Amino acid sequence: MAFSDNDLGPRLFPRPLSMMRQRLGEAVHAALPDGAHEEEFTEALLFLLSIRLNRLTGGASDMTFSARSHLAAQDARLRLVWSGIVRVIDLYCALFRGEVRHCETAWINHTRRRPVRNC
Repeated sequence: MAFSDNDLGPRLFPRPLSMMRQRLGEAVHAALPDGAHEEEFTEALLFLLSIRLNRLTGGASDMTFSARSHLAAQDARLRLVWSGIVRVIDLYCALFRGEVRHCETAWINHTRRRPVRNC
């Protein structure tokens, strides 16, 4: 028995779900500018989702969840919880994106991106 998409696909993904998945893929490709790669789209989408997650969990509206995690891990009160979150995010980014110390880098990028306010 062969395990090709044709043999296994209909059982795993019902027809309406497969059609919706195909349409979504086509919409993403159609929305990308000429010469853009899916990885670029994914990076931008993950950045926006990270900011949304940070907002939903009570963080600043201009900071990513990764940057907030690094900052919060420095706080003595919740260091254990946030350090665990930082470890999970950093491990994921190291394994799947090849990034080292992602949360710390996100914090540094946030501080560079943030406008300086004159008092």
